[in-house]
Amino acid sequence: MSPKPLSVHDAFQWIESFYNSERTGIYDGRTYRLDRMEELCRLFKEPQKSFKSIHVAGSKGKSSTARYIASILTACGMKTGLYTSPHLTDYRERISLSGSLFPDETYTNAVESVKKKKNAILKLPVFAEAPPTVFELLTLVSFLIFRDEKCDYAVIETGLGGRLDATNVITPRISVLTPIEKEHTDILGNTLAEIAFEKAGIIKNNVPVQSAGQDPEVKAVLDEVGFKRNSEISYLPDSVEKTDIEITLEGTRFTAEPKIGQTETYTLPNTGEVFAENALLAILTVRQLAAVDLIDNLSVAVIGKALASAFIPGRFQIIGRSPTVIVDPAHTPRSVKNAADTFKKTVKGKRILIFAAAKDKKTEEIAAAVARQFSRVIVTSFDGFRSGGGERDFEAFSRFNKKTAFEPDPDSALKKAEALLAKKGKKGTEEGGILITGSFYLISRFLKQEDPCSLDS
Repeated sequence: MSPKPLSVHDAFQWIESFYNSERTGIYDGRTYRLDRMEELCRLFKEPQKSFKSIHVAGSKGKSSTARYIASILTACGMKTGLYTSPHLTDYRERISLSGSLFPDETYTNAVESVKKKKNAILKLPVFAEAPPTVFELLTLVSFLIFRDEKCDYAVIETGLGGRLDATNVITPRISVLTPIEKEHTDILGNTLAEIAFEKAGIIKNNVPVQSAGQDPEVKAVLDEVGFKRNSEISYLPDSVEKTDIEITLEGTRFTAEPKIGQTETYTLPNTGEVFAENALLAILTVRQLAAVDLIDNLSVAVIGKALASAFIPGRFQIIGRSPTVIVDPAHTPRSVKNAADTFKKTVKGKRILIFAAAKDKKTEEIAAAVARQFSRVIVTSFDGFRSGGGERDFEAFSRFNKKTAFEPDPDSALKKAEALLAKKGKKGTEEGGILITGSFYLISRFLKQEDPCSLDS
C-alpha cells in the first residue's frame, strides 16, 4: 500500500520538527553559515538557478518592498514568485505567487521531495553537527516551488542579515537594500557599520543595487563593498527630488517628483508613510530591472494598478471598528515610532497602546520614543521561547508613562483597552483607538482570530 499523501498541515509540521532558530532566537556557528545551504542546493540540482531573482535585505520594510516589486513584475506579465518571512498565520504565506497562494499540492509536492531525501541530506558532512534548520528547509522548498512552477522571476527576502543568510546562494539580477538600523546585535554586530557589512553581503560582483536612504555610517560601508565588487549603488534620495504623502485609515496616496522625468501619483491600500518610501524603492528597482531585461510594457498605469492592489497583510491592519483596533508587527525603535506616529495622525481621541516584544528587542529605546504618545499603555506577553516576559517591558514603559498596566494575557489586555475606551469622556470627544504592536508573534495571535487566511485579503 502506497503511503498516504502529505496534507499541507503535515508537510509544514514535518519541516517544523527541525530546529527553528526564529522561535528560539539562538543562532550559532552550526546554523548561521552558508555552506550548508550551498550543499542542499547542490543535492537538489541547483533549483535557485532556474529563475531570475531579486534579492532584498535591510532592517525594516523588506517584506513590503519585496511584495511591491513582485506585484509590479506580475502586472507586466511575468510569473513572479515571492519568498518572505516571517509568516503571520500560515507558513504558505512565505512562499507565494506574488502574494497569492499556490495550490496545496504545490507545497506538499515540494516538501515531499525534500522529505524523501532526508537521509541523503543528513549524510552530508556539513550536517554532521546539526541537521538543517527550519529556515534552510523553507528556503530550499521555495526554490523548488519557483522552479517547478516555472516562475520567470522570484523576489527573495533575506531572513537575517545577508552575508550568511540561507537565501544568499542566489545571484540576483538586482539587489535591494531597505533602511538599515541596529537589530539582532548579538548576531550581526554592535555597531551600525558591522550590521551594514552583514546586510551588504548580498551585493554580488557586477550586480546593480537599489537602496533606500541610509545613515552616513551605513552608506560608507555599502559604498566600500559596492566599489570592491564593481556594483553600482543607486540611493533613493538621489533619484527623487520631493515626495508628498497623504495617509488615512483607508490607505496612502503619494506624489513623487523625480529629479529626472515626470511627477507621478500612486495609491496604496496600506496606511503609512513608510509604505510610500518602500513603494518608491520598488518602482526604481523594477525600472532598472526592466532596462536590463528589456521589459517593454512597464508604464505608470501598470505600476499604479499593481500598487493599488498590493495589500500587505498585518502591516498597520485594521482588525476592529468601534473602537478602531490596529495591529502592526513593528519591533525596532524606528519602526515602532513610525507606527505610533501614523496611529496618532489617523486615529483621534484617546489612544491606547498594547505592547509586547521578544527578549532581544530594545524595549527601553522603544518606550522612550513612543510611550508619551498614548493615553494608556498596556504591556502584555506572548507564548514562545522569544517572549520578553512582560515584566521587563512593563518597567521600561512605566518610566515614560505612569498610566502603564501589565496584563500578561493578550486577549484580556485587549478587553481592558476596549473597556477603557468605552468609558464616557468629555462631551464631543472622539472615540479613539487601540494599537497592538511590538512583535509578529503578538499580532499573529489576533490575526488568527480575525482571518486565518489573511494573505489574499
